[in-house]
Amino acid sequence: MTVGWCTGLLPAAVAACSQSLVQVLQLSPTTIHLAVRLGLEAYKRAEIIETSDKSWTRVVSGLTENEVGNILRQFNSTNVRPCDTYLSVSIGEPVD
Repeated sequence: MTVGWCTGLLPAAVAACSQSLVQVLQLSPTTIHLAVRLGLEAYKRAEIIETSDKSWTRVVSGLTENEVGNILRQFNSTNVRPCDTYLSVSIGEPVD
């Protein structure tokens, strides 16, 4: 199972739940605190998996989402790691 978290969800939740600017301001300190804690936890877990100064992010172009998925499934089946490599974002063709 893969679980992803984007800290952009936090301000979106605040905006969706708040009925006024005052409520946004009241929730902001807790939201910032939670975002920092999530970032720190993600950093700690990343260090447990692999200590590296290099980015884990890759941009792939010229392949379909299915092609990338097949490549990743093959990679994950042949490389034993604490977690699988996965596709987190797919952007289709530009709309004219």
